[in-house]
Amino acid sequence: MNGRRLLAMLAVLSLAFAGCTAPVSPPNDAEVAANSSDVDSSPASDDGEPASNDAGDADDDAADDAERSLPIEPDPVWHRVATMMDSDAEQPDLTVGVPTATAGQAFATDRSTFKQALNASAAGSVSDGGAGPRGVTTPFGVYVEPADGPPVVVEQVLAHEYAHAVQYAESMFGAWLIEPTGPTDRQMTKTALIEGGATYVGDEYTEKHLSDVPLQSEQMRRSYERSASGDRFFVAPYYFGAEYVDDRLDSPANLQTVYADPPANTAELLHGESAGEQLPMSIAVDTADGEWTATSRDRKGELFTRIALRASLDDDAAAAAAAGWGNDSAIAFDSDGGGAPEAFVWTFRWQTSGEADEFVAAFEDGLDGRTDDWADRTSVERVDDRTVAIAMGPDEFREQTTISGSDGSVAIDVDAQVEDDGWFRIEDRVATTGAAAAS
Repeated sequence: MNGRRLLAMLAVLSLAFAGCTAPVSPPNDAEVAANSSDVDSSPASDDGEPASNDAGDADDDAADDAERSLPIEPDPVWHRVATMMDSDAEQPDLTVGVPTATAGQAFATDRSTFKQALNASAAGSVSDGGAGPRGVTTPFGVYVEPADGPPVVVEQVLAHEYAHAVQYAESMFGAWLIEPTGPTDRQMTKTALIEGGATYVGDEYTEKHLSDVPLQSEQMRRSYERSASGDRFFVAPYYFGAEYVDDRLDSPANLQTVYADPPANTAELLHGESAGEQLPMSIAVDTADGEWTATSRDRKGELFTRIALRASLDDDAAAAAAAGWGNDSAIAFDSDGGGAPEAFVWTFRWQTSGEADEFVAAFEDGLDGRTDDWADRTSVERVDDRTVAIAMGPDEFREQTTISGSDGSVAIDVDAQVEDDGWFRIEDRVATTGAAAAS
């Protein structure tokens, strides 16, 4: 096994199923006018449809789908994509149909308790497979499910997947393999660059070979606007990642440069380096009485915050309220020792006091319009002029919890009657640049 193949194999373990096409609804007949001079809609030949690999054969669905064919010839699509990306990589194996287990991991909507607490876990078209073609790429091959899409849209999906295959083959994000998993903010940044890169290549392919088909980035924008709240977390990296890549490249041949100097966080992804400064913030948690235990912490980032706010606000209000993010830390608490979170304190550090004001006003406005069970179990605490904490959990948790601090140093005391004892410290340090920014 050569070095590139090994790095690619390791990559999929670190960034599981990052290479895929979201199953958005296909364009309607008015949006798609197939050009027969550009598109060969004849069934793929045996030579153009390699046999499924071992990973696909392990799943009965994949074995059944391997006998099917795409409504297009895959070989020309591969050669066009590889040429656009200036790659001499070997064409990957192609399986028609996405194995059930693979699809479950790639497209399942995360309905975590934290998202439920924010009323941002509702799922729709992404989680149920959608109506259009979809695909998944791993180091072991490419899987494409034609579904109900016309041939030109299937070709567009295949071009996206082949772009992922080149990303893997060229080890474009190989430097990330030495990083720990990292917080949600970092993972969303990576996913946005991977999916945004493939969507950018798909757009360039569409403009050159499928001019009558809406760009993938435009389809993702519409899908983001129309999706259920939980599905937006899935679609957002495609949409915002493609915008980031398109702003920085003039050719798919230069895609590697995006991964050589990546943004440190989603704030930088959305606004540029100067707007993505991560401010120092330290949080001390006291759970001395033993009833509540802090079980985990995570940095969610600006993009996650925007999507969470979007569940209760319109897009402009959510984007404005999340802008000015400087840092955050979401800490989960458990009271019965079972490990499942029952309460949270999500603390934010904002670039200015005015941006903290804007966030508080927007969050409380969204909270007032909610009717879910968590709405009555959520309260907002202004810690200092630029620090805001959101407590979510049962009444007894919020009644026992005192949050105080100044200048980015925050103390969360989950039993205010207990003398200071048994403290442990959680710190979010200022991020450096590039791949070393995970914390």
